[in-house]
Formats: sequence, structure tokens, C-alpha cells
Amino acid sequence: MVLQNVLSMCLFAFFILMVLIRAAMLRKRGIRVMLFGQTNKSDFLLMPLFAISRNPIYVCFLTFFMGLFLINCNIVISMAIVLFALAIHRQIIREEKFLARHYGSEYDTYQKKVRRYL
Repeated sequence: MVLQNVLSMCLFAFFILMVLIRAAMLRKRGIRVMLFGQTNKSDFLLMPLFAISRNPIYVCFLTFFMGLFLINCNIVISMAIVLFALAIHRQIIREEKFLARHYGSEYDTYQKKVRRYL
């Protein structure tokens, strides 16, 4: 039980750290994140977190929920994680189609170098 709590707290800490690092990187580059709509086309940025995963924030969200599951092991949370993972995957597919159209061959090259998740 102690190991489970320590592991879940580590997953929470990892989630918070990755979100803060990502926000700082975007702010440093003067990038404003738009959740809906399109942004102006700019140079494709390959930030350190995006050299590991094409979707580090989504990976962090899933990590957060896995930590939550480790604290409260129950069927409702496990089902929510599965549904959330499916919804995230669907959203990622939609975003990748947009990015492929928006950035063209540059994004195709990036997709070949970096995995979708980890």
C-alpha cells in the first residue's frame, strides 16, 4: 500500500512538472496556445518534450489518471481512464491530420522521427 501511494504521488508530480515545463517553453517562445480554431502558420517547433513524444501533454494527462487509479483502485476510475484514453486518441488523430495539412512534409518527417505517445 505504501509503495502504491509513493508511485501514485510520483505520477502526480511527473504530470505537474511536465505541464509546467511545457507552459514555460511555450511562453518563452512567445507562443499563445489556442484550444479552438486555427493559428497562423509559423515555423515548426521541435521542443525537447516533443522530441520524446508528439503528444506529451496527453501522455501527462493519462499518467495523472493512472496515478489517481493507483490511489483509488476502483472500476469506475478504470473505466473512465479507458474512455478518456479513447477520446484522447481520437483527438490526436484529428490534430495530426490538421498538422499534416498545415505543415506538409515537415510534419511527415517529424512523425517518422518521433513516436505518437512514448
